[in-house]
Amino acid sequence: EQGEDDDGEAAAGNRLAHLLGLLGVNNVLVVVSRYFGGVKLGPSRFKYINQAARDALEIGGFVDSPDRGKRPKR
Repeated sequence: EQGEDDDGEAAAGNRLAHLLGLLGVNNVLVVVSRYFGGVKLGPSRFKYINQAARDALEIGGFVDSPDRGKRPKR
């Protein structure tokens, strides 16, 4: 079963669900929390929300990191 709840952050839950679909991630719960720190982020907030989710999925080993397997540049 698939679902999402953005708890007032309009469209954020749907965008995270879309990201999980694109990455082919199943049977995973992703929670991203954001609080208002006084700066309005506008539409760019989705970039940060998706990046936080992707970073968590990479750290958890659910998706490959783009850097994995690459040698550091000298």
